[in-house]
Amino acid sequence: MDILVLEDGDAKYSEVLAHLNRSVGEVEVVRATHLADFLRFVERTHFDLIVVDLLVPRFKDSADVDDVTENILEACRD
Repeated sequence: MDILVLEDGDAKYSEVLAHLNRSVGEVEVVRATHLADFLRFVERTHFDLIVVDLLVPRFKDSADVDDVTENILEACRD
């Protein structure tokens, strides 16, 4: 199972990953820490499951966190 996780916080990501490993078993997890990474991964790869944090930076090294819900819906709609 291929899983994409959009999460900018290390502690939350560790919790999500631990839960996935307990619940699903052996999985391939790709992590995106900002919206630009997420969009790049979604364009190139089919994922069986996508887990998202809706409040993340839009770009690498950005300190600003935005609600990216609409961007995620548009990217995953296809």
